[in-house]
Amino acid sequence: MPHRPNRRRALPAAVCCALLLAFGAACSGGGDEEPALDPSSSPTRRTVDPSPPPSGEERTLRLAQGAQDRSSDLELSLSRVTDGEARLTVSAGPDIDEPQTLTGSEGDALELENGYTITLDKVEDPPEDHEGVGNAGSVTLTVTPPE
Repeated sequence: MPHRPNRRRALPAAVCCALLLAFGAACSGGGDEEPALDPSSSPTRRTVDPSPPPSGEERTLRLAQGAQDRSSDLELSLSRVTDGEARLTVSAGPDIDEPQTLTGSEGDALELENGYTITLDKVEDPPEDHEGVGNAGSVTLTVTPPE
């Protein structure tokens, strides 16, 4: 008697193989291409670059009262803003062994002993009703490294 393949078993096996191949291709993404990003969408999480800005470059930044940031090679924080006067602390940087406190008004250029200059471009007083509100005052400043 000649042997006839069982078509009932062969058909489901072929369908299963085809489905597995299609599923595998869909999961692999079809290659090394990155998915296209929608430029109109906004990120759901804020990203932070942990690397400090390049050394030796001039940088302008805005600090809110109580905030801390790194500019060029200096670590700066804004302690307070009162009557147009900002109080800054330089806590780390070249040739800074102990934190240095600086006070100045808008337009002042404050030179550190290590040759860095901090120019207070804009000083914003807290609003009159700032009691109990954090980050009420702010300063925009430019850090210039020594030449």
